[in-house]
Amino acid sequence: MIHRNSLFSGLSAPVGRIGLASVALFAAACAAGGGDIAVGGSGGALTTSSGTTTSGVTSSSTGSSSSSGQTTSSSSVGGSGSTSSSGTGGAPGFPVGSACNMDSDCASALCKPVLINSGQSVCVTPCMVQADCLGPAYFCDPLTPGATSGYCVPHSPAHCLSCANNSDCGSLSEECFQAPGDISKACHVDCSLSGEDACPPEYTCTDETVNGMARKLCRPNTAHCLDAIGGFCDRVALPQPCVRDNAAGTCVGQRQCIMVSKRFDICGAAAPQCKADCSIQDPAGCTETYCSGATSTPANCGMCNNVCPGYMQLNDNVTCQGGMTCTFSCQGENYDVNNNKADGCEKVDSPLGNHTSAGATYQGSFPCTDGSSQQNMTGKIESDAQIHTSPAITGFNAGTGAAPDFFVLDASGGAFCQNDMNLFLQVNGSSSPACYKMTAITNKGTQTCQTGVTGACSITNGSGSYSGGTQITVIVEKTCGTNVMEEVTYAVTGHL
Repeated sequence: MIHRNSLFSGLSAPVGRIGLASVALFAAACAAGGGDIAVGGSGGALTTSSGTTTSGVTSSSTGSSSSSGQTTSSSSVGGSGSTSSSGTGGAPGFPVGSACNMDSDCASALCKPVLINSGQSVCVTPCMVQADCLGPAYFCDPLTPGATSGYCVPHSPAHCLSCANNSDCGSLSEECFQAPGDISKACHVDCSLSGEDACPPEYTCTDETVNGMARKLCRPNTAHCLDAIGGFCDRVALPQPCVRDNAAGTCVGQRQCIMVSKRFDICGAAAPQCKADCSIQDPAGCTETYCSGATSTPANCGMCNNVCPGYMQLNDNVTCQGGMTCTFSCQGENYDVNNNKADGCEKVDSPLGNHTSAGATYQGSFPCTDGSSQQNMTGKIESDAQIHTSPAITGFNAGTGAAPDFFVLDASGGAFCQNDMNLFLQVNGSSSPACYKMTAITNKGTQTCQTGVTGACSITNGSGSYSGGTQITVIVEKTCGTNVMEEVTYAVTGHL
């Protein structure tokens, strides 16, 4: 019981003179529920009926102090702040969710970097179930996948965040994987200890299998994470990077913080689309491939600017086969004699179209007199190692890379003619002059000659080489292979 007379006799001076410390000591004594309390004058002792004396009360602008037979507490109040201490340690640390730098900053003595991309650790507490955590703003995040205990942490900003590895999603049990039905990897928060409380409203705590392990993870109710509202941005307001990729390429973008809901928006990256033409540049933020049609032309075969040899040159056929392989051929009787596709098929044969008996060049009708039956069959033989198409050459010999030349003439003969045949072939301009042959076909038989080192050969038959009123066919052709590619001229002279 407090004695009023003793109490108020010590308060004859104004309260302001007694000081805040005396009032604090008085309140402490009352709260102790002890016996009588006596308060002395200014600067006096404060005595309880229990026999404990508290003395040395002072007041000043910088603070107050108190002492007793057993020191219980001390305090100082300054103009710039206050500090307190007790016999059991320092002031309580920061509560759960507070920003911190070290364990000693937190009341739980646990300061952890659990908020991805925040650059700031927060105070957490141990938990085993959601009930161990403080309300819907926190959930019990397992320490590792499959763990039965974890930390109470703030709701996660990592839901559906684009990722490559688990470390991109958080420091505890968050999982980076491509969920069934999704189109890309994304972060998924473990909900095995907190159930739906670990997930945002538009998500569901679902059973998943990751690397053969049964997990419970938060997944959005939409099919693709990139098109779902993401995690919470009340603590991490900076935009989150996100990536959309497919067979056409990769585009990077951001998830912006929706200020009203404090959630990250859907991924703002564009969906990659192949470029239809090699002149099209990548859109900002994207690295895209070219459509198959863009790189399947002779100007861009297999890749942009890979120009097929001979493209746009005269008298050749250039294609990009299968979008990968350049093809080259010569048009009709045009030849790539110099074996250089870059300038196309630069040589043209002459005569044209006389490479079978049906298309033989007609020389005319000749009597049997030597002077009147003089022959002069001329032409060129071109050869190369190319295919000839559009059109093909009728009579072309792929083994020699050349086409034979056919000539035909009518031999009228007569009753008093000897009907002899004398023909001479001369080939000019050849690197292999012994590489050519002449053939003469009459109704009496076939005669041939092979050129020698001078490029010349002859067929000489006496009387009765042919019958009057018949045709004689003369053929000039190349006989060696495509290792010899050249343009030669020739002349067949002689008489009947």
